[in-house]
Amino acid sequence: MTDLIMNRGKGSEESFAYWTLKSMFAEGKDQWALDYMRKNWGEQTKLASFDGAWHEGWDLPWGSTSHAWSSGPTALLPQKVLGLEPTGYGWKTFVVKPRSGDLTWAKGKVSTVAGDITADWKKSAGNHFALKLHVPKETQASVYLPSPNLSTVKIDGKTLAKKPEIKARQEPEKWVILAVGSGDYQFECETSNHS
Repeated sequence: MTDLIMNRGKGSEESFAYWTLKSMFAEGKDQWALDYMRKNWGEQTKLASFDGAWHEGWDLPWGSTSHAWSSGPTALLPQKVLGLEPTGYGWKTFVVKPRSGDLTWAKGKVSTVAGDITADWKKSAGNHFALKLHVPKETQASVYLPSPNLSTVKIDGKTLAKKPEIKARQEPEKWVILAVGSGDYQFECETSNHS
């Protein structure tokens, strides 16, 4: 199915494209999703009729020029690229799973009833990945680091062996997944090729 979507150009009307992009991120087609946003929403920003809000259609002579249903990237950039998504009511639990594609950094915050969640990740030359994260009081995060090996992970400059309070597991060839409570963290790892 993803091959069909990837070969169809725009593939859907603009207001439905959020679901197209979300599906592609779910299938690990991160770079395709980023390129799709750049091309299609990027083209819209160059139209004479663009006023800072997303249009109802890709390049239609009719319709709204401020259409909430067409704002897929507005939601997906913090959800998938920055990687912040709730997994529990009121963000009491949430996931941090950055999808970087060809990007070298992302930074942002999500305001919740418990306080702001901030994330700032960077990929440097080679295969080094760093993530600064603030987890508000009385919340918990599942942090996905794009590493094929637990031994490359450092938290606040220490190896996992020196941070026994942090539960870690490995998703083979893909992610190291850490369970953390409230606080400020600096995560580092050596990446795999999928990030």
